Amino acid sequence: MSGLADTWEVSDDGKTFTFTLNASATWHDGQPVTAEDVVFSLTSLSDPRTKSIYASRFDSVVGIDAYRSGEADEVAGYRVQDASTFVVELDAPMAEAVMLGHLGSQAPIFPSHILGDVDPEALADQAFWAEPTVGSGPFKFKSYETDQYMELSRHEGHHLGAPSFETLMLRIGDQNTLQVQLATGEVDIAAVAPQDTESLESNEAIEIYRYASTVAQALYVNLESEALQDIRVRQAMAHALDRAMIAQIALGDASLVCNGPVNAPEWAISPTLTTYEFDPEKAKALLAEAGWNSSQKLRYRYPTGNAGRELMGPLVQSAFKEVGIEVDLQLTDFATLQSDASSGAFDLLSLGNQNASDPSSLALQYISSAWPPDGVNYGHYSNQRVDEIFEQGAQESDQDIRADLYHEFQDIVTEELPRIWVMLDPEVAAVNTRISGVEPSPSWGLLRSLYWNIFEWTVTA
Repeated sequence: MSGLADTWEVSDDGKTFTFTLNASATWHDGQPVTAEDVVFSLTSLSDPRTKSIYASRFDSVVGIDAYRSGEADEVAGYRVQDASTFVVELDAPMAEAVMLGHLGSQAPIFPSHILGDVDPEALADQAFWAEPTVGSGPFKFKSYETDQYMELSRHEGHHLGAPSFETLMLRIGDQNTLQVQLATGEVDIAAVAPQDTESLESNEAIEIYRYASTVAQALYVNLESEALQDIRVRQAMAHALDRAMIAQIALGDASLVCNGPVNAPEWAISPTLTTYEFDPEKAKALLAEAGWNSSQKLRYRYPTGNAGRELMGPLVQSAFKEVGIEVDLQLTDFATLQSDASSGAFDLLSLGNQNASDPSSLALQYISSAWPPDGVNYGHYSNQRVDEIFEQGAQESDQDIRADLYHEFQDIVTEELPRIWVMLDPEVAAVNTRISGVEPSPSWGLLRSLYWNIFEWTVTA
């Protein structure tokens, strides 16, 4: 819903949020974007029949239990006040930053005049999602070629201003391919591997944007795997990794070691989390204590598309082999990996872990109610205190209290190791200088925020 709401108000008790939409916002077919659309979308995302991974974000909305059980036909806490105003009422207080995070990045708004009559159980299977011709952003869907590109065209009626250029082509490819196309001028913007920027910096037609990242590359541990349930085995893995060396090889001089799940904002980072120094001998001793069977082989799954992460895989494999842990590397495309991750078809899984602008955004990766398909807690981690922390952190508005809660969360998970954090993946984008007006915002990471004002960009031939 980011960009649709002009203003919002929060009640003194932190339980009622009133949002006013931009009155000029329209769908791509000319219909107005209304409070009815928002309430329909929030209800759909909250409905267990749609199987949304974001459903748990709305557990505290007034009347949600009655709706989910079938006792009520509507969610009492979602209300249309007028055509442009809607209300979200909660049973418990919620920090403003958390609510804005939920609605800004995890609550896409659907056109109710197109999808409103669809049975919730059939919503995810609608042809609309394959060809979403009616949206509300600055560009509208035109065509999609599998694994090649998506073509978008200018939305003349965009409420924040029509873009200055007619067509936006989103090309699909790995970083190496896109970097070559960037250098030849076939592509204007691309994410690039930090270690590959030197060749681009000498190109006067390209400007490099760098941000310190909140994307942590980590090994997700499948806690359902019998071989990995002993904490000493996970501790041994952590001690087996020379993170500084791995980060340097995989990411170059921009490398940073990562020791935990929260890397921004500064107030939320715990000063007391458990760290694991590179100590192969200690790793071997821990494995011996755990009775490790060195003949077994672990499945290590990781996706294509990220050069640093692809380099990390063999380095982790080699480090583990040195201490007696055999790993079978399985590189696959991201879509296949995501499906297999949801089904638990892995022992170790390498993915990025971004905590964005507020640590509450990590909840779906760690709370016990977010095991797939209800979330992205792929490793089936479960800790009652962690569940309580995320619930309390979402309700608390005092930053000092929230900091204490999220520090405790980090201290718990770095001790229990549902993941083994390795390195921070710096975000680097290269932009052709024929594009002006690019002003990335650091609050959500470079690659998430690069396009926030695309409707203000200008392009010269």
